[in-house]
Amino acid sequence: MEVNKYVKKFIISLVITLVGIILIHTQEVQAIDRNEYIKKIENINKKYKGNNIQFLNGIVIDINDKFDLTEYIKEYIDEEIIEKELQQNNVVSLENKYIIAKNEGTEFIILKGNKNVYALEILVSGENNLKKERSTIVNRDYYKVFIDPGHGGEDPGAVANGVKETDLNLKIAKKLKSKLEKKNINVQMTREKEETISLYERANMANKYDGDIFVSIHQNSFTSGNAYGIETYYHRDKSQHKSYADIIQKSLIKNTNSFDRGIKTANFVVLRETVMPSALIECGFITNLNEVNKLKSDAYQEKIAEGVSNAISEYLVKNITLTQEKGVFKDTKGHWGEAVIKKFVNKGYVEGYKDGTFKPNSNITRAEFIKIINRVFNFTSEAEEGFSDVNKNDWFYSEVRKAVKAGYISIANKQFRPNDNITREEAAAIITNIKKNKDENLDKISKYEDFKKVSKWALPSVEGAIEAGYMGKGSKTFRPQDKLTRAEAVALLDPLVK
Repeated sequence: MEVNKYVKKFIISLVITLVGIILIHTQEVQAIDRNEYIKKIENINKKYKGNNIQFLNGIVIDINDKFDLTEYIKEYIDEEIIEKELQQNNVVSLENKYIIAKNEGTEFIILKGNKNVYALEILVSGENNLKKERSTIVNRDYYKVFIDPGHGGEDPGAVANGVKETDLNLKIAKKLKSKLEKKNINVQMTREKEETISLYERANMANKYDGDIFVSIHQNSFTSGNAYGIETYYHRDKSQHKSYADIIQKSLIKNTNSFDRGIKTANFVVLRETVMPSALIECGFITNLNEVNKLKSDAYQEKIAEGVSNAISEYLVKNITLTQEKGVFKDTKGHWGEAVIKKFVNKGYVEGYKDGTFKPNSNITRAEFIKIINRVFNFTSEAEEGFSDVNKNDWFYSEVRKAVKAGYISIANKQFRPNDNITREEAAAIITNIKKNKDENLDKISKYEDFKKVSKWALPSVEGAIEAGYMGKGSKTFRPQDKLTRAEAVALLDPLVK
């Protein structure tokens, strides 16, 4: 009997995806402790305080290889370097014009000019080969993009005309993320605030996320202040990424009407160590007074973000094959929540799993629930404060801080319990906090047989949810302590979707 061609396609794509996942998760760059990395940068800032310190885009050298520093200086630094200095010599050494890679790790080389001090990050890799690229056929029904706002925290990038590169990178990246999410594209960023993250960690984050494409946002600089325009980089040994860089560059020039500096190649860490099509954009020169004034404006940042968003959408559609019909899962057919699940997936509020399931009857955690809430209500701003049981490396770190900023979660309890399954009364509390419709008059909830099982603190919230018609329809019991399932969570939020 002939196998249906769609079944064949699914099986092939599933095998490719599984192989890709295995490859991705076995290809990690040699780690450096984040605290150690931050300390290195803090020492540089402290030692050269009072100088105009410029943090350059870092490069990769394979172990036992050498790198011509003179050629790098000639290409990326427009002033004479009068002194070179290594912070430490256990990772690399300086021999005449060459950097010699000795051991795996990260180190900084300081290049002193007459006007600026440049810090160049060097990553020494022990692999001596480009990483195997992930498949362009993916077993899901949505695209995934990884955005890297360059520099951050103790590393300001370039600094000129009262502007730090890191600030502009983050603002543009957030605008880009918002535009992509409106197209139902899943997005993850290296950082959503001023945070110090090494280049190796950025690449690993992107690879673990398993994004379809990677884009790094930067601003350019030049000593004279005359240079201007946009340029886009792809890795020098990844010619297959040239078309991706070209689409971005053309879209940016069309959208901004800026000077076209073209597409270029480089051995930047984030371009080499990522396993998906990758590009690094230099959006303009902060050393050029006219251009930096444009870059500081929201309107121009929107133009840049729109240009990149359009390019990414175009590239994804042309080059990444999705093997699932959007919103259709093998375990939702005939399920009571099938229609609303498909609706929420198509709107980009929720996703299924890589195995083609949605798991509608599985319980949903508190962290998973607020992630959907944040998407439904478009909560994007983050609070500075958080919870003791939510760490920076947790996938839900940003989501929890959005919830705190939006005001529907309080930090008074100090713990969020992100991995606990959310109860019906907890879900009612979140919704009524957002809609501001708690009700102290308990005339509705008191009619339910299990009225006394509602926690005292939750009574006004449950009453408000029933009064508004969000919960409790057609039932004699409310089941306040029952755990909410994934299907129930979607159905609960459906009336709130505009």
